[in-house]
Amino acid sequence: VNTITQTRKSRLGRWRNVRNVFEPTDTANIKGKRILLVDDIITTGATLEACANALYSASPQSISIACIAAAQ
Repeated sequence: VNTITQTRKSRLGRWRNVRNVFEPTDTANIKGKRILLVDDIITTGATLEACANALYSASPQSISIACIAAAQ
């Protein structure tokens, strides 16, 4: 889903902007698997949270997160 840029949004605005944009397309390949989400930079974590929430609906064994940097 094409969303509005997150750069000038508040924490709540970022969460609202992406909360329903992710949906797993092949849940059979996710069920029981260990998933690693990778992001270049974590600012509020809204995108990772929205993605992880969508993946949880497909019953993975676990979801881990890796990032290169975190904004302060």
